[in-house]
Amino acid sequence: TIILPAGTYTLTLPPSGANGADSGDLNLTTPVGISPWIAIVGAGEAATTIDANQLDRVLRVEVNRSATLAHLTLRNGLVSGAGVEYAGGILNLGTLVLNYCTVSGNAMAAFSVGGGGIYNNGGIFHLNDSTVSGNTTNAAGGGIYNTGTFLVTRSTVTGNSALGPGGGIYDSHELVVTASTIRITTIT
Repeated sequence: TIILPAGTYTLTLPPSGANGADSGDLNLTTPVGISPWIAIVGAGEAATTIDANQLDRVLRVEVNRSATLAHLTLRNGLVSGAGVEYAGGILNLGTLVLNYCTVSGNAMAAFSVGGGGIYNNGGIFHLNDSTVSGNTTNAAGGGIYNTGTFLVTRSTVTGNSALGPGGGIYDSHELVVTASTIRITTIT
């Protein structure tokens, strides 16, 4: 478990080369011989922020990695340019649980399938008591783009926009929404 005290943690290394774990976004990879679970816990959504500084997306969770993030804001991710991957804010390929988190102000500005705030690429994603807002994409899924299993519980998805379908959420696999609010904005 990593405890992040109150404050803004700004990413400062732009992606370079193969955009590996040593630059750009935060990469949660699976270490050999160690439990795949990791937890990152802040002091509250209004108190602890991870800011991608519009250098890259905020977070990438690799295949076979499992993570829980709680009491954080993840913001200002930006992915643009030719040949880049999905997701402006969070790219999940593993298992990711967000509890009491805000994902906001992220953008996918490259030619892609989408995912302004979150792209769940075949993984398992739990969004609990959280907010996804103010994210944009020039494709589909302004707030969330899902091709895996996505569970939304007591959460709000609002104020996101997409040039394609799914201003709030674009789903092509399994989406379960419980006791949540989804407000959609699609720019045509």
